[in-house]
Amino acid sequence: MHKMEVSKMTTITRYSFETNQNETYEQIFQRALYPVKGEKIYITAERYRRLSDGEFFEPFDDPDRNLNRAFQCYRDQHHLLSPDQIKATRLKYHLSIRDFTKILGIGYGNLSSIENGAIQTPYIDALITMAAEPMAFKRLVLQKQALLTPKVYTALTHLFPQLITTSQNRS
Repeated sequence: MHKMEVSKMTTITRYSFETNQNETYEQIFQRALYPVKGEKIYITAERYRRLSDGEFFEPFDDPDRNLNRAFQCYRDQHHLLSPDQIKATRLKYHLSIRDFTKILGIGYGNLSSIENGAIQTPYIDALITMAAEPMAFKRLVLQKQALLTPKVYTALTHLFPQLITTSQNRS
């Protein structure tokens, strides 16, 4: 990470297990470089500087906040779906990760990681984008019927008419 311009905000006091005492930390926003998938992504990173020794810390409530912000900038630049959009597509069909991946033909661990913040490949993004359209997903489900339990397949076939009608009314 490369530090650049700094703007200071507020201070907070919290207990430090390193020093065994209450410490004051200065909240700092600074432009920082995060390499993501071989690209340079600059974000305004939030950090905390302990005033007693100048040591920097990631946000205490979410140490991955800056990294997640850099990942989202990468997704935005490459027009990739967010983890929430991907999960929403899966949940629209009331599917578990395992059943959704069987239909899409991708690995369970792949989708689980993506829903938890990892960046998907363009081909997985394209698959999920197409799966978001009920007519396209219905065709895929029909082709992959043998991979699904009868209960899951029946539930999907009962769900498609409503989803397709809703999708057509939005167009």
